[in-house]
Amino acid sequence: MLLEQQLPMVIKFCSFVLLFGIYLTGCGWIYTDTVQPYCINMENTKANYPGKTSGIKAISIPRVPGARAMWSSNAIGEIAKAHNIERVYYCDRELFSVLGGLWSKDSIIIYGE
Repeated sequence: MLLEQQLPMVIKFCSFVLLFGIYLTGCGWIYTDTVQPYCINMENTKANYPGKTSGIKAISIPRVPGARAMWSSNAIGEIAKAHNIERVYYCDRELFSVLGGLWSKDSIIIYGE
């Protein structure tokens, strides 16, 4: 009898949790992984070169000012030097984030020879 009275509340709660989880996934709060052009001038650019990556990694506590640690580098020249690339043709930016930025990685992918 008690279970029959609580069943509608349990169904509503489970539905809310499911829909809220779908919402958070769809808006990129739980997990985000995007790649976008970093260099927009693609005129006379050669293609089909393997990309070399380096990125800034960060861990933070959301909504707490100053509670963030970052390390590594995103400098295009440093990435090219580290991978022996003499001529950079174009770059992409990859953003990866988990749990609203609790863990994030901001990478630059350079293409060249």
